[in-house]
Amino acid sequence: MCINISGVELTNENFPPLVKRLLETHKVSPCSVELEVTETALVAGDKACLETLNVLNALGVSLALDDFGTGYTAFSQLIHYPANALKLIALLSVIYFLKKSHEAKWF
Repeated sequence: MCINISGVELTNENFPPLVKRLLETHKVSPCSVELEVTETALVAGDKACLETLNVLNALGVSLALDDFGTGYTAFSQLIHYPANALKLIALLSVIYFLKKSHEAKWF
C-alpha cells in the first residue's frame, strides 16, 4: 500500500516511532508499505530529514520520491537518500507536453 506523507513529517522525530507502532498494532508487514514523499519536501543537507528517512528505511518500509523532476534535485544527489523508487509521472507528462508543443510548431 502506498501512503503519501507530508514533508513536515520528515522533521518530526515522533513520526518513525509512530509508523513502527502502527505497523505492529495492525500487524502490517513493513515490506507491504511504501511511503511517498515529494521531491520538493527534501531539503539538501537537512540532517533531520535524512535521519528520519534512514530510520523509516531501517523499519523495512519502502521509500519513494514522488513527482521527481518537479524540484531541483539532480540524479547525482539521489545517492544521499535511501529511496527505493522514483515516481516520474509528472516529469513524463511535461516531456510529453513539450514534445507535442514542439511538433505543433512545425505545422
